[in-house]
Amino acid sequence: MCIPILGTGQQRMTHSKTYLTIHIVKKKKHLGNFQLGSKGMNIWKYLLRKFSVKGPPSSEFHFRSMRRNLDEAFTLNPDALADHFSHWNFKVRRQIRHAADTGHYLLEDKGTTRKFINFDNLVFLPAMIAQFPLLEEEPVNTEVVIGPKAQKPMILKTPIMISGMSFGALSKEAKIALAKASKMAGTSTNSGEGGMLPEEWREAEKYVLQYTQGRFGTFGDTLKRADMVEIKLSQGAKPGMGSHLPSNEVTIEIAMSRRISPGEEAISPARHTDINSPRELSERIEALRELTGGVPIALKMVGGNIEADLQAMLDNNVRPDVLVIDGAEGGIDVGPVFTKDHVGLPLVYSLPKMADFMETHGMKEDMTLIAAGGLRTGADFAKALALGAEAVYIASAAKIAMGCTYNCPCHTGTCPQGIATHDPKLRKRLNPDKTAVKVANFIKAATEEIADIVRIVGKNDVRRLSKNDLRALDSEIARITGVKLV
Repeated sequence: MCIPILGTGQQRMTHSKTYLTIHIVKKKKHLGNFQLGSKGMNIWKYLLRKFSVKGPPSSEFHFRSMRRNLDEAFTLNPDALADHFSHWNFKVRRQIRHAADTGHYLLEDKGTTRKFINFDNLVFLPAMIAQFPLLEEEPVNTEVVIGPKAQKPMILKTPIMISGMSFGALSKEAKIALAKASKMAGTSTNSGEGGMLPEEWREAEKYVLQYTQGRFGTFGDTLKRADMVEIKLSQGAKPGMGSHLPSNEVTIEIAMSRRISPGEEAISPARHTDINSPRELSERIEALRELTGGVPIALKMVGGNIEADLQAMLDNNVRPDVLVIDGAEGGIDVGPVFTKDHVGLPLVYSLPKMADFMETHGMKEDMTLIAAGGLRTGADFAKALALGAEAVYIASAAKIAMGCTYNCPCHTGTCPQGIATHDPKLRKRLNPDKTAVKVANFIKAATEEIADIVRIVGKNDVRRLSKNDLRALDSEIARITGVKLV
């Protein structure tokens, strides 16, 4: 069944009542609008879920599956509601009520909704007279070498890499689409912690295999096929915690990818239980380097005691080819609200700290630094490069390019776009070939955006971007990043 309307919502609050204005559009023709009160909004929510009607992005309204009254059943513009209810906002009340009802803390999909300081108050300085900008036809080098000192470095046409999203969190079609897109765009894709999906590996030109705490699918045969191995120590949205894929979600294909039995719970511990010291981490890096024939070995970290962690690496000869710093803004299929909001440093804090330490201690000559966590568009990517990264990872941006509307909870398995689901009917909605073109187009456009920024500041290589090309618009972002204040 299909409902031939596209509804767009706009919130209006009058005293204690909340209304939703629905605009009805059919074949691009506006047919009118009407307002819904609390009961009508619940019906609207039901229709969207029942018939998978596509709503507008979450910037206009946001759905949550709750059990009590209006503010829990349907939330419009969470930021406005948070302002309205002040200290005891919707999000806080939701966490308390969930804990009271279940005896467990709240799990939630996607990344944090907390508004961290980000890259928006950093701007690039256009070249004028002291340095002239480049002409549009003048070439800019966007090629990057991942792991330059590795025996088999990974060479990419763009500094934009597709981050780890597992087969299990994403559908088979979504993973294949990402692999195809990475090949079209001249970059790499990443297995995530779900192990190597054979169809995904075949479609990718450059493939990164995550070596995770659960060791799913990371055996000699798969490791030898990887173009880079990424040892995952933690991730931005859930630092210091493991993961759990329930047994009812472990299909035959997922089980084959992870090398476990169908219907078996897939559990990753909080850390690598066979790596208990920096020295053992160093030994594992060397063992993987030898096993794979010299492909880059990466460490994926979260911003914590950055200087102490890097110093421990130096003291114990922990020498990966690549360091990945994942900010607290990173996304996830499902994770605790408290870790997303209150554990780990945002990328704007952790990236400059890591880059400065590496530069001071001579680590940048041997290691590639990759930035990850909530990076959105080419401007964000270019700012990350200017702050010291050589490349960036994208995940949520790639999913949005695939068609994600950011409305449906990823972990429910009901994604109407066929991205985060294993429902055969929903999976059919995602055409890997067409979706791959969209993701590749986004990466190519963002790469050109970076190249144009490089031209504007008067340079000809993405690797030459630096803090000197930026200015901070407020003192706080200047203090955090070390960028000069205007």
